[in-house]
Amino acid sequence: MEYKWTPIICMLFVVCSCCNKESIPDSPLKLVWQEKIHEDGSTSTTFEPFLCENGVLFSSNAFDGTFLGYQLCDKESGKIKWIWQDGFSIKELHVGSQNVSFWNGQIVSNQGNRRFCIDVETGETIWKEKNSYAYGNDLAQDGQYIYTGRYLNYDSWLVRYSFQSSIESVVYTNETDSLNMREATSPPAIISQGKDKWLVYNDGFVNYDTGKGHPWLACYNLTVDTMVWRIQISDPWFHAGVSDIPLIHNNRIYVAESFHVVCLDLFTGDEIWRRTENGAFFTGGILMAEGKLFAMCENLTLYTINPEDGNLIHAEGNNGSGTRMHYHKGRIYYVGQGDGLLHCIDASTGKHLWTMEGPEYQKDDDLFFDNAGLAIDPETDMLYITDYRYAYGYKILE
Repeated sequence: MEYKWTPIICMLFVVCSCCNKESIPDSPLKLVWQEKIHEDGSTSTTFEPFLCENGVLFSSNAFDGTFLGYQLCDKESGKIKWIWQDGFSIKELHVGSQNVSFWNGQIVSNQGNRRFCIDVETGETIWKEKNSYAYGNDLAQDGQYIYTGRYLNYDSWLVRYSFQSSIESVVYTNETDSLNMREATSPPAIISQGKDKWLVYNDGFVNYDTGKGHPWLACYNLTVDTMVWRIQISDPWFHAGVSDIPLIHNNRIYVAESFHVVCLDLFTGDEIWRRTENGAFFTGGILMAEGKLFAMCENLTLYTINPEDGNLIHAEGNNGSGTRMHYHKGRIYYVGQGDGLLHCIDASTGKHLWTMEGPEYQKDDDLFFDNAGLAIDPETDMLYITDYRYAYGYKILE
């Protein structure tokens, strides 16, 4: 007896099998512009694209670590408005992801032991300074004032200076102890507490005899010049330290440090809860969105956490760690440092919606998205990102 329905069953099996497989759809982004900002194969960006009223700022950094300058591009067309290359003649140190601040048409940047102030309209240098001590990469801004850390040998200071002048004033001097050089007091976060302004910042240090970091967190009252509290948030560990700007929400402080995500009471510094994983929280940091805490871990996992008690909501696999995360209209965006793809996460579930490779990747597999990260303009729904040759402007359509 001949069975005529066998091919139909086989076809049905194939169709059902395909339906059961998880697939990531094409990205709902439209490429608006593409602008070459780096020489072929020679440079990379070193911090996230930075948005200001005049345009979007990109950096250039040679692969050997030499800082090459900044370019300001038009937000709508990508056209380069100016290129700034007025650094010092010696090799500049690597810059961090949050080392640029904008105020009243001026950009201020820290790079190692150098500082620069640039006119955003013209790209001309307003002032620049080189010192014997080094600055923390991350800046906290309060109007025209910048707060950052500086350190030299066994000492470190929390300092303040203005966009209008490079002259510094010392806010707080850390106590010197026997554990060798302290790290810069960064990254910081400024908050208003009643009539006072508080600065929460990483106050850790490194014992170079053991190579272990000692992660501390401090809260300083800028209004009355008083330390509110200063605590060690975990045991010393190699490369330990607060990896991202402290996140403050509902009178709580959330920090990612080595293997831990920690929740502290804002007023006392007392620990409320701690979550420990089998991987470090270094690059992606943490993000609060839609009532949930997202934490990017080096163990190839993005964790969605209940911020009230630290309990796990969802663990989403990644092909590598990720850059700093950005929330926009129900979505979380970041660049995967293990795959060079742009990732999009549904903030309501913590699960992937889609991934996207760079436009030039099929022509040159070195042109994956840069792990410096991205920037999103919430008013125009534009997403800005780079690879190792081009800057891109995308329209978010969803």
